[in-house]
Amino acid sequence: EKLKSFNQKQRSVFNEVLDINVQHSELVLPEKLYGKVGAWFRLPGDTSEDQAVTRVQNQVVVTITNKLTLESTIFNSLRALKPVPSLDPAADADTEEWIDKNRLNNTCDFCHPEDLTASEQWGRVRGRSCCSAANIARGGPCHGLLIFRKHHPLDFGFEEIEDILETFSKWISATNKQLGEADRHNKPPLFATLLWNCMPKAGASQPHGHAQMLLSSAPMAKLQVLRRAAQDYNEHNTGLGTRKDYFQDWVQCHRDVGLVRSIHEGTKTADIVVTLTPLKEREMLVVASAGHDNSSSAVGVANSAMARGLCVALRTLVDQCNTRAFNVAVYSPTDHTPLIARVVDRGPLAGPSDVASFELFGTPLVAADPYQVVNKLDEFLNIEKGTGGSCVLT
Repeated sequence: EKLKSFNQKQRSVFNEVLDINVQHSELVLPEKLYGKVGAWFRLPGDTSEDQAVTRVQNQVVVTITNKLTLESTIFNSLRALKPVPSLDPAADADTEEWIDKNRLNNTCDFCHPEDLTASEQWGRVRGRSCCSAANIARGGPCHGLLIFRKHHPLDFGFEEIEDILETFSKWISATNKQLGEADRHNKPPLFATLLWNCMPKAGASQPHGHAQMLLSSAPMAKLQVLRRAAQDYNEHNTGLGTRKDYFQDWVQCHRDVGLVRSIHEGTKTADIVVTLTPLKEREMLVVASAGHDNSSSAVGVANSAMARGLCVALRTLVDQCNTRAFNVAVYSPTDHTPLIARVVDRGPLAGPSDVASFELFGTPLVAADPYQVVNKLDEFLNIEKGTGGSCVLT
């Protein structure tokens, strides 16, 4: 509304700096979920649960991006009303009891996803170990969930991770198809992101294992920064018969100082990189290796080597570092970035917040030495090798 009153000069300056994208998002709620939605999303003045149901089924999402700094924020007021865990483990020792209690007292909606989660208008996709749902408080018109069949958030191995990526790929294809049929004149979104928050300390709204999926016409802000940096590096250092690739050089820098382990799965390879500039404790990146297809293909996420590398990184944290809360992001390939996964440890469940002014406004301040992390990675891989695990390491 404010923009409508701008004069030409004000509008010109605003458009040079900021971009505003207003999108409408619709989803389908099963009738068994109406009562809960009516309680969760009820506003003062509502006279029936139908108003809350309609509010959730038809949402408005606003994304504002600074074109110069690439800072970007998604706004949806319904996010303030979404359900949060009613239980919280007091200490790491209570974790198993807390997770089981949520399952056994029948308060876990994600144990019954077909009946107690929303779906996209086109339906759901299903894998061997997970199925899709629509996120009930949207971050965009294409914002889904992957709900794991196993309730325990730490009960996963290679088969589950591989299926998560394969089902994510099927969700991308189904969403793109629906968008293409709805609007044949506009190019479908090409940038896909999977975000996995494990446990409330890492931002999970439910203990039951699940991940979020987003599809958009522009990369998410963190990926856009990486993409621009890679593009600038490649263009600046290419010429006179040479061609540089930022990610190949970045991985090589870490390989030269002993912080890369390469995982081979069939003909594919993924590099697990214990980064020298971690965002938070024990960050590892899993990068599809040289020869990746940087074709802006959002469906190029079902990669067996990536699944194996991501599984190794996560099991190293859980099994060797006693991690109970973690965050994962998987970014689909773009024209300047390969398939990437980022993994970060979020610290003890009962500890204080691990995000403060340093992380929000300054430079991340961490305690874990990258070489301690790579030693734990080697410990896990040695155990895998000794037990007949199928990881092939170089």
